[in-house]
Amino acid sequence: MMPSLNHPVYTTRMRMRGWTVRQCAKYCHAPSVARALMRKLAPEWGRAEHLQLAQYHEARLRKLNAIWAAVLNRAALETFGRPWQVWDYRVCAIGSDAFAERHKRVLRHCAYRATEHGTLARAHRLAAKKGR
Repeated sequence: MMPSLNHPVYTTRMRMRGWTVRQCAKYCHAPSVARALMRKLAPEWGRAEHLQLAQYHEARLRKLNAIWAAVLNRAALETFGRPWQVWDYRVCAIGSDAFAERHKRVLRHCAYRATEHGTLARAHRLAAKKGR
């Protein structure tokens, strides 16, 4: 069982106590709130399933971060003729506006999906500790 990032458990917005807007697990920055949402939407998932999903999302996070770093270096070599340096960072997720559009598309995808996988990994890890 490896639900996609578009699974209803991750994308369904619900009212949560203490919040003025509806929350969904995928975009929630508080792991405890994301855990509560997932527990309401998928009560049949136990500790083992949450642990397995946490490991899956952590693996995806590591892979996306590695791809992002490799593409960032490749784009810097093509654009600047040298490896990426931290002070080159100018634009969120893509690093530099001078990069080719094909690099920016991959960098955005990796950065945004990595954030989502990281959020879900923390929530699943918390649910695995406090699960049934």
